[in-house]
Amino acid sequence: MQNSVHFVRCWLLTIGWVFCFCSLAQARFRQAEVLPKTQTAAVVDYNKDGYTDIINGMEVFWNQNGKLVSKGKVPRTPKEGKATCGNQTAWADFDGDGTRDVLVFGFAPCRDRVIKVRSSRTTGIVTFLTHHDIQGWDVPWTGWNCSYPNGKEVLGLNQNATWGVAVADVDRDGKLDIYLGRGRIGDMTTPDKPEYYGKDWLVKNASSAGTLKFVDITNAVGMTPEHQKKDGKYRHVEGMGAADYDLNGFPDFFIGHYRGADNFFWKGAGGGAEGFLFSNASEQLGQQQSTGVNLSNAPSGSPWVHHGGGVAWLDFNNDGFLDLIEARLHHHEGAGQTAVRLWRNKGDGTFVDESYRIPGDAGGSGEEGYASGHYKCVAFGDFDNDGKLDLYLTRSVQSPSPLPKQQLFEGSGGDRMSRFFVRGFGRMLRNDGDRFIDVTEELNLHNPEHMDVFAAAMFDFDNDGKLDLFTCQGWGTSDGQNELWRNETPSDGHWLAVDLRPWENSARTKSFRGLPVNSDAIGAIVQICIDLNGNKQPDPGEILTRLQQGNTTGGMFLGPQPLHFGLGNCDVGRILWLRVLWPGQEGLKPDGAWSDNWQYFQVPALDTKMTLSLSE
Repeated sequence: MQNSVHFVRCWLLTIGWVFCFCSLAQARFRQAEVLPKTQTAAVVDYNKDGYTDIINGMEVFWNQNGKLVSKGKVPRTPKEGKATCGNQTAWADFDGDGTRDVLVFGFAPCRDRVIKVRSSRTTGIVTFLTHHDIQGWDVPWTGWNCSYPNGKEVLGLNQNATWGVAVADVDRDGKLDIYLGRGRIGDMTTPDKPEYYGKDWLVKNASSAGTLKFVDITNAVGMTPEHQKKDGKYRHVEGMGAADYDLNGFPDFFIGHYRGADNFFWKGAGGGAEGFLFSNASEQLGQQQSTGVNLSNAPSGSPWVHHGGGVAWLDFNNDGFLDLIEARLHHHEGAGQTAVRLWRNKGDGTFVDESYRIPGDAGGSGEEGYASGHYKCVAFGDFDNDGKLDLYLTRSVQSPSPLPKQQLFEGSGGDRMSRFFVRGFGRMLRNDGDRFIDVTEELNLHNPEHMDVFAAAMFDFDNDGKLDLFTCQGWGTSDGQNELWRNETPSDGHWLAVDLRPWENSARTKSFRGLPVNSDAIGAIVQICIDLNGNKQPDPGEILTRLQQGNTTGGMFLGPQPLHFGLGNCDVGRILWLRVLWPGQEGLKPDGAWSDNWQYFQVPALDTKMTLSLSE
């Protein structure tokens, strides 16, 4: 059923008048494609043809002008003592030859393997060539009958489970490095298979064109065991994201942890033997004084805990600084707590909690009709092209009893699981400039076929200028499925897609201001300034910001693809500039003013795609 939604957008201007964008639209998303249920996926333009593709678990679906075509499966990796495993992928140009390769990882004790790829832009055919198994210092896994080993670390192939990755150029050499976030091995419901956790790795890219190689530098850059453990044990990663939030030229990592453990916030800076260091100033105390972000998942005075889930870096208030949002999970034990936390970046290296902008149980208001959320993943984008980023929050199994808008979870875990799990709907939240408004039902996203959502991503699948939605169902029954929802909402808002192609000639890596830039531009920050108040100056609320990323959030890998900007009813004359901060560049001066390290571009037209190349 279609529902009318009245969208009103207003900005109060300093010159004393109000600029509004108003429209009456029949808002709707339509289920357009159904794929097998996988829990995990990747959205990335793997063959660089300008269309964002879907890797559904391990199966590659080429986006052929808005139509999905299967192109085979990514090879799985060796599993210690067994055949093969691996159920997630991450895509980037790891060897610097201009073609995007693939990293394979998974929940079981698999090897993390980077595979060189050759792909066609015209046919979508993908061929998997040579590979490199990542090797480093690790704690040996001694089998199921084990207490947590306290022995010496050994050099060997990964025997622990990687649950998420973040790709970034940590040493500013133009090569993409990898943070491997460890999850659990074992089963919380099986006594003879106790849970076991491993140490996170940071591996440096030592590849050359056509040759893959990664070197473990985890300890050398400050991510030592004593800075990763709590109560003598490592932690279980659920979500992670890399971004240079403080614009100092070095990426930072936010890591969400399961089982109530404090989250990590690794801050990158220059120094050390490798030329850069990461500090985890939390020291497992919860509140990280250097950022103001509360890293604790155990609220004071409460017997219950949350589990860190998916995270995302985005600029929700258009002030030019990347904010942080974290989705958190709990089962039946966390009712009444804030499930989703929104941290506004103040621009001085610190954050302030503005979770009150998130409605209902997610923001902690105790709204009736929703169970306190088992939130897993955060997807974001401007689905209505009004110039403000909206949110989609996934919810998997959750509260103990069925409430309105829910359905009992009939899982495969037996009676014990079915007694306290119910299935939840994902939630689409529209950004109205002050708060996020739940518009799930109005958009046709609240229905029995769209439940138990585990992971999600918003992107323009058919290049029509409107963001679509892809979701993966999680712990549901065997009839679960992954779904592509087409955005059929009429919109008066303009838009612009920005495709970053810094260089594509494998014979020569280009640089900007003396620093080489990776061919995928992962880590780049793109901004568009809309002059709403007519003073020809960039003011807070006028700077739309996007990040080119390579992050895993709640089971979904977001890889290089065109960046989408909704622009409301502005015309080209109101756009002051479009600029790019290429990876490794400092975006601010010591006094907090914008630096001169941004590359500026002219915007000739709207409602189209621009391809930007590096100018040395």
